Amino acid sequence: MKTKYLWRGFLFLLINVAVVFVSGVTVKADDTPTGLSNDDVLGYTPNGSIIGRPAKDGIFTKPSSLINGGTNAAAVVNNTLSNTVYMTFWSSKNNNGILWSNENNKMDVTKNAYFSFWIKIPVDTASGGGLAFVMQNDPNGTNALSTLNGNATAPMETLGVWAADQNTSHLANAIQNSWALEFDNYPNTSGTVNNAFDKDSSLDSTQLGSDKIHIASGYPDDEQSYLPLSNGAYSLIHQSPIYRTIGTNSGWHHVSILYNPNNDGKTANVTYKFNDKNIDGTPNTNTGVDSATNPVEADKTVEIDLSKFNLGSDKKVTWGFVGAGNTVASESQLIYEQLSSLADVSVGAKIFDTTQNDRELTSNYNEINAGDNLKLQYDLKYNGGQEDVGKIKTTIDVPKNVTLNYGASIKFANGNTENISNSEIDTANKTGVLTHTISLVTNVLNTTNNQATLTLTGTTPTTVADNTKVPSSHAHFASDTYIGDAMATDFVIRNPKIKTLNLDASLSSTEISTITSTNLKGSLTYADGSAFESEGALLNVTVDGKSLSQMAVTATDDSKKIDFSIPFYGSSDAGNDLPEQEILGPGTHTITISANDHYNNKSETKTFKVTVDAQSLKLDLGDGNFSFANIQSYYSGDVIRNSDWQVNVIAKDSPWSLLASATSLVNDKNETFDGEMFYRDDQGEVADLESPTLISNSEIENSETGTFDVTKDWSKSTGILLHSDGDSVSSGKYTGTINWTLNNGSKLYRVGRLILRTRFFYTNQKRTSIISFIPTIFAAKRKSKNIKRYYYVPK
Repeated sequence: MKTKYLWRGFLFLLINVAVVFVSGVTVKADDTPTGLSNDDVLGYTPNGSIIGRPAKDGIFTKPSSLINGGTNAAAVVNNTLSNTVYMTFWSSKNNNGILWSNENNKMDVTKNAYFSFWIKIPVDTASGGGLAFVMQNDPNGTNALSTLNGNATAPMETLGVWAADQNTSHLANAIQNSWALEFDNYPNTSGTVNNAFDKDSSLDSTQLGSDKIHIASGYPDDEQSYLPLSNGAYSLIHQSPIYRTIGTNSGWHHVSILYNPNNDGKTANVTYKFNDKNIDGTPNTNTGVDSATNPVEADKTVEIDLSKFNLGSDKKVTWGFVGAGNTVASESQLIYEQLSSLADVSVGAKIFDTTQNDRELTSNYNEINAGDNLKLQYDLKYNGGQEDVGKIKTTIDVPKNVTLNYGASIKFANGNTENISNSEIDTANKTGVLTHTISLVTNVLNTTNNQATLTLTGTTPTTVADNTKVPSSHAHFASDTYIGDAMATDFVIRNPKIKTLNLDASLSSTEISTITSTNLKGSLTYADGSAFESEGALLNVTVDGKSLSQMAVTATDDSKKIDFSIPFYGSSDAGNDLPEQEILGPGTHTITISANDHYNNKSETKTFKVTVDAQSLKLDLGDGNFSFANIQSYYSGDVIRNSDWQVNVIAKDSPWSLLASATSLVNDKNETFDGEMFYRDDQGEVADLESPTLISNSEIENSETGTFDVTKDWSKSTGILLHSDGDSVSSGKYTGTINWTLNNGSKLYRVGRLILRTRFFYTNQKRTSIISFIPTIFAAKRKSKNIKRYYYVPK
């Protein structure tokens, strides 16, 4: 939410825009921020300043009189000196001022919303009072106001929002069905009736003072928001308070309110920020102790209960501002800056290094070389709202150490392009000032022409002091309907270090199937043998001419060498949850790879061809642990398998046949076991395994695609079994090999290994009939050095 709305203003560059680029110059901001126009605050009638224009509703409704019989003290003032419209909320003593959103600008509690404004609250202990932002579903609608028993002005400590504390039915006096965020500049701490709200243990009393403001939230008509005192007064329980210094003549303070509904549909998170921006629109980065001369940002997030609004099927609430003053006239001022329902705009500011293949500068990779060319790109999007975007004045601080080129342009979603002529760039004084007005008729931004991209180019010095940091650059956008700011990323200019970057790369296989994979493996080194810096390098890979995302690689144990391995799969059948860019698909593919470091030293480009066969076969032996049952000594007969054997054939669009053969079994004394393995089919036909014997094929399974469990129909008397002739007397561990041949034509896929183990037991030092051995078959272990394995992929 923060990012989306922080950058909204950038969009407004596009209509009737005055664009000012300032390079290497600090512009002193006016001490009064700009805000929405009077027309957009309260609207206008056909008799307004432009004769014949249609009537228009503003953001707010201003009732002329209050429900307590008083006069609405709110006013909208057009300050011609600062060209700013601001609102005041009490200009007469003991009175309230209210401005509530009109019907078109009510807030939908099921959607995100953003409010941005500036406030200026005087330090005057005699006047007291303050200001509150309120969301409400009060039956009084745009006349909502807290009162004293419905017909008198509530005490000033209520700010016209909270319940008066001097009668028994005090909750009915508050604004109903509401949530409020107060900005209170007067500490009501005496504990007496009408002056007890801030005598509250939830507040830090040391933070309350004549030059302070405390900001807190709560539900005005909820009994849980108040604590009754013994004398009949009430204190207000302040939720998530913020304390900040306003000081005499401390000026304007920026406020952001971000509303985000939660997925449960019952609650929402509201984040409120104070002092988050400077007058010129740049982010406030002050640290240390908050003071009038060193304002420090503070923020809180609270979860609000949407049931407190008592909404029906219409999920919208009225929102607005309520102010209250005490004994003398004292103005609390507000400049409204942004409202998402009026014009919802998002913006992105990017910087690209065009010398380095249009690499985008990011917070994690923001180094460039001296002399590199840059592109500044601002992508602007109109997401919706009541009004089109126009009359935008945009001021952009071009990054320091960047000189703008001629040839700037703006491209729109409607296909139009507006070029910025060379004469519009002021280079005479080397200020880099550019001024351009965008067509109000052809390229106005709205739902049908909702996208625009402003592109500028510039160059950097050929030499700089090493590691010259360029701070983030600010852009300010001001129109009649929107005020916003954007920040482009900071970056570092470094003098290039010229080195030869060597790339060694190879493919583990140039022929694979759709269910297998290959790896592009390699390493990077410098020709002079020097070490890589901590940033490492970037791999640039293309597949069939399409560039994949750059891969950042860093050195590990040996800082002078970077090893890498990039997998490529025949298809998604080769594994689960594979990145799309790593899937090749059937056919022949061209893969290229090159590398560059952060100084843009580039390696050579290497090219590889990979063929993926649409037909594919694979033999799966699971974990490879096979065994036979125990037998007694001198046993003559068949020996059944011990537990299941996993023998799966995985085929795709390929005829196949699986054959098996077996060697003799010998122990560690090189003695041969008296017996052999054999295969018996379900018809009782027996075949020895001295030569390859057909176990199954795609005709038997009646399919050339799928996963086939070859052993699923084997019984205790069928499949691969062991026969003992009964004459074995020697103990030892017997081993042998089963050769599995998965055939598509004549191609060998895999060889497993069989291990047979026997053990003898003796009684009274004599061989007896209680002699048994445990022959066990083990499939080949993948990492065993003593096991032969073959793996071949059909062409």
